[in-house]
Amino acid sequence: MLEREMSVPVAAWLRAKGLRVYSEVPCYGRSVDLVGIDGAGVMTAVELKGSLTHRVVRQAYETGIFARWCYCAVGRTPKSLARVAELGLGLLVVRNGAVHELARATHSDATWAAAVKSAALSCQGPESDAPGGIPSLPGEGPAQECLRKVREYLQANPRATWREIWRDVPNHYGNSRSMQCAMGRVNDRVETAARARDARDAVGSFLRDHAGASWEEIFDGIQCSYQNVEQLRAAIAYHHAGFYRRTNEAMADANAKGAARG
Repeated sequence: MLEREMSVPVAAWLRAKGLRVYSEVPCYGRSVDLVGIDGAGVMTAVELKGSLTHRVVRQAYETGIFARWCYCAVGRTPKSLARVAELGLGLLVVRNGAVHELARATHSDATWAAAVKSAALSCQGPESDAPGGIPSLPGEGPAQECLRKVREYLQANPRATWREIWRDVPNHYGNSRSMQCAMGRVNDRVETAARARDARDAVGSFLRDHAGASWEEIFDGIQCSYQNVEQLRAAIAYHHAGFYRRTNEAMADANAKGAARG
């Protein structure tokens, strides 16, 4: 089952709990699939995936930075719930348009406790002599450089395990699990930034031929990976704030000139 097909019944499940539901909510360089908010502002986050992969578990786990209740929603029943239970995550299974709650999320204090445990695991073994405070500019920094080396290694060793990658690829991580989690996060940010960059370029190209077009007209006139105009605007505003501001200013100027002529 595709994620967008799962989105509708899961959103309905959240609304049945009295929550306002938002999709593709920007958060620290990526988007959370669904977020429900109650009247007190308490949030429930849901990450969608066809099956219970390490990636969707990690993504749901990371939403604990702002959400009190964190869920994975998948299209197939997993063999084990141990991993989600360990992290305090909830699990939804979507079958034939119906949502089944196999595991209820616990308060995200459990997520923080798991984060502390994970950080402690990364601070074992020999101390590192590598300098700290290295700036992470877009596409640069030690984590991005490590990701490039990992990709090169996997091209030559496509069946390598993370233990082998950690052993053979120069890195600053305390263990293979820490490296795997970090590389997953960096890869997500790189992919999210690439999507936003492609969208920015498409918007710029469209506006060169359609000066003063509205965001709705732009969304209808370009090819992009976002599902609606709100997602497009949010992504560009987050990753390319200057371009977003200049675009809005140009739209306002065009509207003002049109009103003056009218």
